[in-house]
Amino acid sequence: MGDRALQSGAPRRIARHCFLAAAVFGAVCAALWLVNARFPYVRSGATLVTEMKRGLAEAGRPFARDGSLRVMAFGSSKTLSGFIPDLFDREAARLGVAGVESYNFGLPGEFAFVEEFEAMVDRGAGPDVALLIIPWPAEELPAPSVLRPITHNRPIIDAVFPFRKLPRDAFIMATESGFSPSRFRAAYAESERTVKQVALDRGYYFIARQSHYANDQLPAAFTAPTDTPGQIAPRVIPRGPVFDRISKLCRERGVRCIYVPSYFREGQYAPARGHNPEAASVLAGHDEFAIVGPDYLLYPNRLFSDPIHTNRVGAEDYTRAIAALVAPELKKGRAAP
Repeated sequence: MGDRALQSGAPRRIARHCFLAAAVFGAVCAALWLVNARFPYVRSGATLVTEMKRGLAEAGRPFARDGSLRVMAFGSSKTLSGFIPDLFDREAARLGVAGVESYNFGLPGEFAFVEEFEAMVDRGAGPDVALLIIPWPAEELPAPSVLRPITHNRPIIDAVFPFRKLPRDAFIMATESGFSPSRFRAAYAESERTVKQVALDRGYYFIARQSHYANDQLPAAFTAPTDTPGQIAPRVIPRGPVFDRISKLCRERGVRCIYVPSYFREGQYAPARGHNPEAASVLAGHDEFAIVGPDYLLYPNRLFSDPIHTNRVGAEDYTRAIAALVAPELKKGRAAP
C-alpha cells in the first residue's frame, strides 16, 4: 500500500521539481535580460560594433544623402580598421568622382557578409557599389532536414538569448578594470563612446585594444612565426550557388561588386602578382563584377598597430590606394539594372 502511494506521488514530485527548475531558469533569464537591456555597453568593442552593423543591415539606413553614389566596403576586421569612409569620399572627389558617400561594413572576427549585403539590397538600403576585400563562400548552408531543421540559428539565438554573453563580458570588463567600480564605470562609458564614434565614422573603427606598442606602431624588426615572405597568398573567388545568387541580385538591382586588394605586412607574404588571371576568369562575362589592382598590398610595420591591422596612418594610406584603384570604375556610374 505504501509503495503504491509513493509511486503514485512520484509524477507529482517530478512535475513540481520541473516547474521549480523552469521557474528558476525563467527568473534568471528575466534578470539577465533586464540587466542586458539596462546596461547595453557591457560588451567588448568588437561585439558592440558587430551588433550595431547587423542591426543597421536589418533595419537601418547606412546612407544619409539622396542622390549620392553609395559605396560600401565589405570585409573582416582588416576592412574595419583599414577603410576610412570620409577620406575615401574626399579622395574620390579629388580624382573626379563627385557625390560619393561610402560606408565601412567590416565585421570584426567575421568572414561572412552575404546575408547582410542581401538584406540591405533587398530593402533598398544597400550600396550602388560594393567593395569586396574577402570572397563569398563557395557553398550555401546545408538545406534543412529532419535531423537539422534549422541551418542558420544565429538570429534565433540572438533574439531569444540576447544576454547570453553578458556574464562573460561583464567578467572580462571587471577583470580589465581591476575589479575597481570607478574603472569599471569608465570602461563602460568608453564602450558607449566607441559605438557612437563608429556611427559618426560610418563604420570605421581603430582596434585600440590589440595595440600594445608605442605610438600604435609595430617595431620595424617585428616578425611573426606564421610569416612566409617567400610565398604569395592568391585570392580565390569561388563559383557556385552563392555566386549565382549574388550575380542575379546585382543584375536585378543595378549593383556592382568590385574586388579590391586586401593588405598585409611587408615580409608577411611575397609581393602579390599585379594580376590574378584565375580570379579574373571566374568573373569573366559578368559585368556586375570587376577586379582592380593586385590581390593585396604590402605596407611596412610602422603602418600597423598589431600584426594584422593598420593604425590610423596605415588606414589613410590604404584608403587612398583603394580610392585611386576604384575611381575609374566609379566613373562608369551605376550599373544598368
